[in-house]
Amino acid sequence: MLKKSLEFVAGAEKVTRVAVGIKKVIGVAAGARKVVGISIVVKKLLENHRKLRVNSTATPAVTTPAAGSRTSSTPVTKWQPPPENKFKLNVDAALDSSRTKIGIGVIVRNSDGQVVGAMSKPAVGNFKSQEMEAKAMFVGLSWAKQYQIPVDYVETDCLMLVNALNGCISQNLGFFDLVSDVTFHLSFFSNVCVSHVKRDANQAAHGLARQALQLDNNCIWLEEIPSTIFSVVVNDSM
Repeated sequence: MLKKSLEFVAGAEKVTRVAVGIKKVIGVAAGARKVVGISIVVKKLLENHRKLRVNSTATPAVTTPAAGSRTSSTPVTKWQPPPENKFKLNVDAALDSSRTKIGIGVIVRNSDGQVVGAMSKPAVGNFKSQEMEAKAMFVGLSWAKQYQIPVDYVETDCLMLVNALNGCISQNLGFFDLVSDVTFHLSFFSNVCVSHVKRDANQAAHGLARQALQLDNNCIWLEEIPSTIFSVVVNDSM
């Protein structure tokens, strides 16, 4: 009688609606108590499904590439802190083509998600996406070196840049020159690892890059959270 009441699809991906005609299936003569009993069962099943769904959609742990390698990791949807006593640099770039202006966002955090340093840097130009991202990484590494901020891991949401650093693109155009500059600055950081992540895992740097489009001069923060990305940093560290 209750076959059409519930239906679980494999993997507990969803719970189908309780059959609209459940009262007709039970029958009026069955009495209100049976309806109440079934409602309780349905409620428990829904609660169990929600728990299963939370567990199944939880962000998986990130497998950090081996030290010294420059490989593209499997993109994740949330920023992951570096191992204990290590530091991670995230970089991003934004473009306002109407004003031929680019914004560069740079942020370094420790294993507790605390901000070691951050920067929003405006610049003039109208570059291709991969060129802007390469410039952002170049600027970020140069800035970290200037302020003697340690960097063990570098993340960008530009897969083409990471592939270029791995030697997976042809040596042509201006992009290769930018990649060469980035490689040179990477050499100042021992065993640094560069990885590709999705935009959702790079929101802090992205926010700083967008903020830079509204600035005329560089804005630098040391050991404090920039107000424009406060909620992002807090959420990333949870």
